[in-house]
Amino acid sequence: MQKLVPLLALFLVLGLFISCMPEAESPLYKEPEIKVATKGVAAINLSYFTAASWDDDPEVDGIDFVLQPIDEADKVVKTTGMLTAKLWLEEEGGAKGEFIQEWADLPVTEADYAFPMGYTIRLEYTDFEPEAKQQYGIVEVVFVIPDGQSFTDSFRMVLGR
Repeated sequence: MQKLVPLLALFLVLGLFISCMPEAESPLYKEPEIKVATKGVAAINLSYFTAASWDDDPEVDGIDFVLQPIDEADKVVKTTGMLTAKLWLEEEGGAKGEFIQEWADLPVTEADYAFPMGYTIRLEYTDFEPEAKQQYGIVEVVFVIPDGQSFTDSFRMVLGR
């Protein structure tokens, strides 16, 4: 019996301790907050538009630019996605003119990311050669991120050199 007294006292103290704990529904019980570090894309910025030649000849092969998915604080968000771009010649007054080309469902991957600028996008012309240095075009870009959100922006640029 003497050996059971300390054991019974331990169970009694343990039972009192457990019975004094607040229940999950109790206003004293607060579920711990789990904070997940995620940055959401709020918009895209497009910049550094250039007519480019990627081979040995002097002719312009296409255009390149930098895509920057940004959060609400205007910080670049590193995310993958799919990009579609369309090119039109620009008419007088800035309106879209003749449709030239579409680049559809281009994957934007981690390898395209150039810290801290964003993603370098390269669009090669297929059946188009700019006529003159002063030929302008309008490029419209749609970027879809993995969660399905879609962002659109456009820019005006000189298509030749």
